[in-house]
Amino acid sequence: MGRILDTFVAVVLIGLSYTAQALEFGRYDVLQQSGRSSCINVICQINFSETYSQPPLVFLMDTVSFRNEQDLPSSLRIISVTNTYVRFSQQTAPRSRAPATGQEIPMLLIDFLVIEEGVQRLGNTGVLVAGTVTTDRFLTQVSLPNGGNQRKGLETLLFRQLGLTENFSDIPGIIHQVQTVRNGENFWLTSAVANVQRDRFSIALERSEIDGGRPLSERTFPQQPETIAFVAALGTGNIDGVNFELGSQQTLNTINQPSPVSAGCETFASYGPFDSIPILLANKNSRVGNNGGWVRRCRIEPGRASFMVDEDMDFDAERGHLPERVGFIIFERPFEIEQCRFFNGPVQTWDPTGTAQFLDNAQVIGVPVTYQIGFANVTNENSNSCAVAENGLSSACVADPSRLVDKPEFMSFPTRGPRIDLVGDSVTIPPGVYEQLIIDQDVHVSFSGGITRLGTSRSMAN
Repeated sequence: MGRILDTFVAVVLIGLSYTAQALEFGRYDVLQQSGRSSCINVICQINFSETYSQPPLVFLMDTVSFRNEQDLPSSLRIISVTNTYVRFSQQTAPRSRAPATGQEIPMLLIDFLVIEEGVQRLGNTGVLVAGTVTTDRFLTQVSLPNGGNQRKGLETLLFRQLGLTENFSDIPGIIHQVQTVRNGENFWLTSAVANVQRDRFSIALERSEIDGGRPLSERTFPQQPETIAFVAALGTGNIDGVNFELGSQQTLNTINQPSPVSAGCETFASYGPFDSIPILLANKNSRVGNNGGWVRRCRIEPGRASFMVDEDMDFDAERGHLPERVGFIIFERPFEIEQCRFFNGPVQTWDPTGTAQFLDNAQVIGVPVTYQIGFANVTNENSNSCAVAENGLSSACVADPSRLVDKPEFMSFPTRGPRIDLVGDSVTIPPGVYEQLIIDQDVHVSFSGGITRLGTSRSMAN
C-alpha cells in the first residue's frame, strides 16, 4: 500500500565516457535495433561500443506506459553479460491476482549504462563507485517454508571495502541490478537497496510478494546466490568535458491515489534542464514499503522525469506504495545533427497520390521559403497554411512531388497505449507509444527527442 516516490537523489553526467574505467551509455530502440516488435519473453541484445577485458556491469531502465493503469507490472531481466554484449528480456511479474484487463505493454526505448568495476574520480568533487556483490540474502513480504525465512535480510557493504579511501561527503545515489540467472531465467527477482549512508549501504535480492497467494508449502525462494551490480555516485562539477551535478526533490504525497501509475506519471523530479532528452537510470534507495517493488520511469523530458514504484500482482491486485528514496544517474546526450532521408521537411509522404489538406487554421511551420511540401496534391482552406518559421513569413502550401520520399520498410509495432487529450498553451510529448492524441484548439504540440509511435491524431482547431 502507499504513495508515489517521496525523495529523489540525482547525479548528472554530460558526455560519452570517462577514461578511468571504460563506461558507455545510450538508448536502445527495440524496434530499430533488435528486429523485433518487443523484448517481452524473448532475448534482445545490446552490443557494447567500448572494449572490456572482462564482463562489465550493466544497468537497464524499466519504463511504464504513460498513465496506463492496464500496463502489467514488468521489468527488464538481464540473462547474460559477456565482454562484448548483454542479453536481456522484458519479463512480466507473476500475476495470479491481476485483473483480466491487464496488458503486456512493451518497453521500446531502453536507457542503459555499461561500466567497469572500480572507483572513478571526476575532479575533486565527483565520485562513482561501481562494484558487485554475490549474495543469497533476499527480501520478501510473504512467509516461507523451512529454509527460506533464515536468509531473509540485507547485506551491508562499506564503501571503503570497495576501493573508496574516504567516506562520501554526502549520501550518494545508487543504481543496482541483478546480473545473473542462477535460479533460472523465469524465476522472478529484482534487487533492493536500503540504509544508504555516507560510508555504507545495504543490498539484497528482492522477491516482493511473489507466491503470496500460494499455500505455504508451495512458496519458493532463491536457492542459489545471484550477483548484483551497483553504482554509487555523488558530485557536482566538470572534468574533461564531463559535467555532473547532485540534486534532490520532494514529490507529491499520493498515498490515497486510486491510480498509482497515473499518479506516478504526474509526479516529477526536476534536473537540468538539458538541450535534449537525457539518458536516465533510477532505482529505489530505500525499502519503506514492505511489499518490495521496483522503480519504473514513466515520463522523461529535458528538465524533468516522473517515476512510479511498481509491485507484483501475485498476492493482491493493488500497486500503491509507500514513499521511497530514489537515486538516479542522468547522462546528457551530445547534440548531433543527423540527416534522415525519410524526412526532408516538416511534412511529406511516399504516396504519389497523397493529398495534404489544411482545414481551418491548420499550419505547418518550418517549410522552405518556396512554401513547398512533399505531396503531389495540396488543398488549402487557410491562405497561411505554410510558415517558414514560427511568427515568420507564411503563405499557402505548394505541392512539390519532387520532395516525395522513399517508403520506409516498416516493421509491425504495437499501437496500444494511452489516449491523451492535449489542452493548454504548449505541450511536449515524450517518446513512447500512443493510441491517440487529441489536440484541443490552439495547443502548440512539440515532440521531444526519440521515437514516438502514434495510432491516430485528431485536431479540434477552431
